[in-house]
Amino acid sequence: MKARRPATRFFGESCSALLYSSFRSPPTLKPPGRALVMMQAPVIGAITPSAANPQAALGLFAIASTAQTPLAYAPIGSLGDPSSPAFQSLVGSLITALYYQLLATPDVLGRTHGHSPFDNRNTTYTMGTPAVPVPALVPIIQGMIAASNQGVRRYDITLDAQNYLERYYVPTGNLKIPVMSVHNFWDPLVPFFHEPAFASTVASAGASDMLLQRGIPNYGHCNFPTPLVVSSFQTLASWVTTGVKPTS
Repeated sequence: MKARRPATRFFGESCSALLYSSFRSPPTLKPPGRALVMMQAPVIGAITPSAANPQAALGLFAIASTAQTPLAYAPIGSLGDPSSPAFQSLVGSLITALYYQLLATPDVLGRTHGHSPFDNRNTTYTMGTPAVPVPALVPIIQGMIAASNQGVRRYDITLDAQNYLERYYVPTGNLKIPVMSVHNFWDPLVPFFHEPAFASTVASAGASDMLLQRGIPNYGHCNFPTPLVVSSFQTLASWVTTGVKPTS
């Protein structure tokens, strides 16, 4: 039997699958090309309460609270306030995940000859860290996530696609030179959970002495201030020059 890849391997695909099971009237998402704005209107429309769906925003909280699709957001203000950085960054994270899923999937499919690189056939979507404005919503969101397992779109990876990903996309962790990563805690494109996952892979390869990871309490993807970029490069250069791994 072939092994199944975890759904979190393709974060955007999981978000897309759950989108269709979380909303009564899921938005139609067309390939956006380079125009991110084309993604914004249908997603914002889907999460905006209306007479037909007064609790539309609960779908957003359900996706963000799912262990397999945690959406990053800046913990500033209340998720119950649409004008807050918390709510706006949460919406931005969903739009970003869906946008890059539509943008990048054709490229991956081209490399796997059109065969599915994603597998959630045996995935049970579960409650993770609640992303809700008030604790009273937790059991409601938990129920929505449990119910999504009945209607979520299911995909089955093919053996050749799995072999391709294992050969070309899955890091071995066998680091031969010093590697330093700088990663925002609340990254909407590459979730921070990749850092402990990569650290575990590197440790299994016996190369932890070649990896230094820094987490930055900021929202965004690679939007680092210049002083941080410079200091990080200097840290890496010093490590290479002296042979002494920094402590942090």
